[in-house]
Amino acid sequence: MNFLETLLKYIALVPAVVKGTEVIIQGEKQGATKKAMAMQSLALASGIASYIAPEFAPLITTIENIGSALIDGVVTGLNQDGTFSTATPQTTTATPKTATAPTSRFVMGSIK
Repeated sequence: MNFLETLLKYIALVPAVVKGTEVIIQGEKQGATKKAMAMQSLALASGIASYIAPEFAPLITTIENIGSALIDGVVTGLNQDGTFSTATPQTTTATPKTATAPTSRFVMGSIK
């Protein structure tokens, strides 16, 4: 297991942890409390991974150190996306667009 492979697995885990934390708390706590709970969940996952594969413990610890920034990024994206919004979404009128060539974009570790 190399650094990039491990990092990508960790990054893929963060959105699930953030969403799970939000579901458990259901908006009852402040952002700092939710972040602390998400960090604890990631630390637990890292601890289990280090226990199962102790030879990768230093690598896992290195990657775990970027967890806070990853959580902030995921929360920002989900807030902008409206995932955590309790407001009623506004409806807009769709405007037809001209056909364009498909573009690639990165989505949760795969290219679409």
